[in-house]
Amino acid sequence: MSKARRVADGLVYPSIDAGLGKLHAAVAAKLGAHPALDDLAEEAATDEGQVSELTRQQVELAVTAAALKDNEFGRAVNELVAQLRAAEQAGGTSVVTGAGSAVPETPTPAPAVTGSLSGRSAGT
Repeated sequence: MSKARRVADGLVYPSIDAGLGKLHAAVAAKLGAHPALDDLAEEAATDEGQVSELTRQQVELAVTAAALKDNEFGRAVNELVAQLRAAEQAGGTSVVTGAGSAVPETPTPAPAVTGSLSGRSAGT
């Protein structure tokens, strides 16, 4: 639900609005003029304030890709989403979607595997 819609319905949650503002600022600063962010802003600005599933997925993929390249960004986004979830529970509303709503951090590389799966060397 968009902020404009919540205000029109008499639902004002300052902590959620502040958290969404911080999350938006972090994502916009990292992704810059990404087309998915333009679509998100356009769809959210409508009277209904609904964002299509396609746009949500595109933004999620862009944020995930950025988080995999930048651990600090990934941690910041995950922390902001956790704060929003806590504010949602306290306010009894939902603004963060997606079951996971978390972005991965850069994984630690797995050790190199040597030899073959059968236990024999490659030439035997």
